[in-house]
Amino acid sequence: MGGLQVAHCFVSGNYIDIFDAIVGSAPSGEYRFKWTSGCRLHPPYASDAMLIPAAQIERYPMKFPSLPMLLSFNGGYVDTLGFLALSGLFTAHVTGNFVTLGATVALGLGGALSKLLALPVFCLVVFLSRLICLKLQGVGRSPIRPMLLVKLTLFTGVAIYALYHGPFRPEESIVALLVGMALVSAMAIQNGLHKAHLPKAPPSTLMTGTTTQIMLDLADLFADPKAEEVAAARARIKKMSGAVVTFALGCGVGAAGYMFAPAAAFSLPAVIAVVALFASTAGAEAN
Repeated sequence: MGGLQVAHCFVSGNYIDIFDAIVGSAPSGEYRFKWTSGCRLHPPYASDAMLIPAAQIERYPMKFPSLPMLLSFNGGYVDTLGFLALSGLFTAHVTGNFVTLGATVALGLGGALSKLLALPVFCLVVFLSRLICLKLQGVGRSPIRPMLLVKLTLFTGVAIYALYHGPFRPEESIVALLVGMALVSAMAIQNGLHKAHLPKAPPSTLMTGTTTQIMLDLADLFADPKAEEVAAARARIKKMSGAVVTFALGCGVGAAGYMFAPAAAFSLPAVIAVVALFASTAGAEAN
């Protein structure tokens, strides 16, 4: 077990005050601690590294944003940045490209091919990623981290190319098509993973249904709240409101990124994808 931050360890009647420690597993079933900084060790526990039986350790997880929160921010950010930088292409809310495709045809704008291909590519990637997830589950592995790594690879590729190429121009239809389909593929993985493996979390790329549910719950609480339903409704409102606010924040940051750093802005999704590898899925996964 790695990547745990420990506040206190109770050993043989003495506390070892640990403010920063790296934890790893030992073959014997004990936990190996490598003291790093801010430690106050009571004798005879002043060694640089030591083994402590797992049963004697009080441990606390490291604090990271939750995975659903990161996915919601990423959904708003990538959709907004893609729309602004890639001639109105929705990379997450792909059915919105039906509207923008109609506008493109009617107004004679560019980017028609990427908008036309977005939904088929999205569907194909969701289908293939689902098959991979089922294979992983079949051998007893959770598919969440492996698929997040694939998404990270796509975002990293886009970020590197954007930094090399510079801001994308409307007349570069082939470039916009390739970058757009890479982003659509990454968001297809996110959507499929979220739907299949994080069903208890609100959607991360489409806020219409979430907002509708919030309003329904608020109306129910206002009209005739039943004691047994109040707590559940309030918890649902809190969770869904957080998703909407986080998505909206992602949209705002994506717009600001396009305004002030249109090429470098494509790097942030890769950074978020790295953080997502360590994020908690508690309360979001299926039972």
